[in-house]
Parts: sequence; structure tokens; C-alpha cells
Amino acid sequence: PGPRPIVFLPGIMGSELYADAMLKERVWGPLPLWSTWENRSKMTDYPLYVKLPGREIGPEDYAKALMDRLYKAFPDRHIYFFSYDWRLSSEENAKKLKAFVDSLPSPKVDLVAHSMGGLVAKAFAQSGYYRAPSSSGRSRSGSAA
Repeated sequence: PGPRPIVFLPGIMGSELYADAMLKERVWGPLPLWSTWENRSKMTDYPLYVKLPGREIGPEDYAKALMDRLYKAFPDRHIYFFSYDWRLSSEENAKKLKAFVDSLPSPKVDLVAHSMGGLVAKAFAQSGYYRAPSSSGRSRSGSAA
């Protein structure tokens, strides 16, 4: 199946949220900061939708910088930005992460997470969704995980 894909999970408020499945009406997207608060009344609606994982840079500059570094450091690997509804629990988002990981051609992935993304990755790792290798090469830096 080739090299393991890399999946990046942004922190809280790091994924754009949309009111419609066609992703035409953005409810949350923090650049420019708080720019989409004209739709704030829809922030309590369920469900809101996110982009499918792919080559999205995310709404924040840190995500673009990190994604660019990952692409430069690992040009032979597929790298995905995993958008998720950060209003939901880490456990609920871990289920969605599992569905995404299962859709990839490789059964193994490397997760790179920032802030709340680390909590989603931790919930994924601690659930029955994930089988850790006998000797894990996990590394944590600056995350709550």
C-alpha cells in the first residue's frame, strides 16, 4: 500500500464549520478572526458539516505552516487535514477519525495533532478503534495527549 499516510488534527476552532452539506454557507471560519460571526446563531445547530479530509490548509496560519512543512519533509507520503466539529466530544470525533482512517488504503497512519486535536487522537488511541503496535514510536510535544 505504500508509505503510511499522515493525518493532521487541528486544535479547537481549527476546522471550518458549514450549515449545509454542500459547504456553501460557512458558519465558522476564524480567518479573518471571528469574520463569520454573522452566522453565529447557527453555531448551536446540529449537525454542522466539515470538509472531507484532504489537502486543506485549515483556517489558521499555524496549520498552513505545519502542513507546508509536512509536505516538504515527507514528499512521498499522503498528508490529510482532518477537519472535525470541535463542538462535539473527543470520543465522538474519534469515531469519525476511525471511519476516515478505515477509508484509507493503508491500515496504519501517523497522527500529528495540535491542542484539542491531541485529545481527539488520544481518545482514538484509547478506544477499541486503534491497535497500538507492540513497540510504539509515539512522540508527544506540547499537546494535552
